Amino acid sequence: MDKKIILLPGMKFMSGGVLYKPGDILPDTEDARALVQKKKAALYDDTLDEDVPSVRETDGYERQRVKDLSDLAKGREISIPSGANKAQIIELLRAWDVENGNDDEDEGDA
Repeated sequence: MDKKIILLPGMKFMSGGVLYKPGDILPDTEDARALVQKKKAALYDDTLDEDVPSVRETDGYERQRVKDLSDLAKGREISIPSGANKAQIIELLRAWDVENGNDDEDEGDA
């Protein structure tokens, strides 16, 4: 089984002159593995490709209603663009989590 390193939402990563965006598969380098340890990227088996989206839902945002996500974003003073859909709000929340080191405090994992 080969492992893949996938960049998590809210992150960008430059490697070998290539800019990687959230969801992109990163080259298996020391820097990319450091992102995994910092929880800014995730390591997946290639046999789990169809399960990757469900694995990325560990923050619980996918299970929440749009109104609840909007309220959470407003509480964090995140500006939501007019007409933003659920996926876009989740992306904003995940980006905020990355920038503020919020791994699990709001989602009840503790």
